Amino acid sequence: MDRASCTATSTPPVDSTHETFPLDHGFHETDQGTRYTIGLLVRTEIIDRVRQLNHQAYADEVHLGLHKKATKHPDMPPPSAEVIKKRKEQLAARGGSDFGEGAEGALF
Repeated sequence: MDRASCTATSTPPVDSTHETFPLDHGFHETDQGTRYTIGLLVRTEIIDRVRQLNHQAYADEVHLGLHKKATKHPDMPPPSAEVIKKRKEQLAARGGSDFGEGAEGALF
């Protein structure tokens, strides 16, 4: 493979709902002093996306009944379609009953 075919090309984002940001890497002032890192806008976007993923994972776990005292949050998303399908399959395997366990219809 020649070097020209190995060069980086612009690829579309995996999730088309997310905006892409230039990394703005370079020397930036931080709480620890001047550091070579990515820009503040990109750091903020990364933290926001990780937070969204965390909220989605928690919503999925609550739907599956993996939390004894689940807490509903105002910005908690609905469970993902994949988890809803998994839960229906689990209920079908049990004869369609969750035996009324748990506030969220827990399986355990």
